[in-house]
Amino acid sequence: MDINKKFLYINPSASNEDNARMFPVSSLRAFHMTDTDDMNISFDDAGNPDHTIAAVKITDGLTKTVMREFVEAINFSKDAVIVLADQSDDSSVSANIDFAGTISFTEGVGGALDVVGALTAGSMASDTTVTATNGNFIATSGTLDVKDGGAVTQATNRTTGVTLNKLAGKVTGDDAALNPVTIAKHTVTNSTVAANDVVIVSKVSGDADSSVYVDAVSAGSFVVAVRNNAASGNDTTVLVYNFVVIKGSNS
Repeated sequence: MDINKKFLYINPSASNEDNARMFPVSSLRAFHMTDTDDMNISFDDAGNPDHTIAAVKITDGLTKTVMREFVEAINFSKDAVIVLADQSDDSSVSANIDFAGTISFTEGVGGALDVVGALTAGSMASDTTVTATNGNFIATSGTLDVKDGGAVTQATNRTTGVTLNKLAGKVTGDDAALNPVTIAKHTVTNSTVAANDVVIVSKVSGDADSSVYVDAVSAGSFVVAVRNNAASGNDTTVLVYNFVVIKGSNS
């Protein structure tokens, strides 16, 4: 049977089928092992740039086995409807589904997502927003384009703080004299930044002997350090740098 004519059935309800879902195989994006007893199944949502995640419990740490059984059923079963997990009668093409656990759907979220070749060279195709809460984002071509940007200029001296509440931006520094082998730090107040985020800075212009880096990140701000690496001679040039905020997590 043509694989494009097959459907995958999941029912999380023990007493009825009101919440059952039938997904075309073509909408399947990934099987994702969250641990040896848990698996997420990610599907494209029709007409939306997000995903539906089906969370399924697995017996005896056999998630890898279940993944293989699901793939074999999709590829070789002659049935048009393949039952991945039906809580109402504890049925599945795999004998290793733990129906004592809870099957659940999370709709309208990012999932275990691989995007291969989904970007056109140089930009995100049609400015599509892609979110991934589990798994990997893989782009074989194109760029990540952060549209939320701005610019700000530092006043008074090199330690004066600036405010720019954007995910990306340009900071033009002050030109107060910076002594040799000396570091000047300033705080960038930014409401988009959380304590677990990663902030990347890159030098645009300034004295050849000066460098810039992120010294600390906290909720609502990050600290940037500018260093004059020269053994002699003050730096009196304006150092300009770009930054981008990458949202992160420690769990």
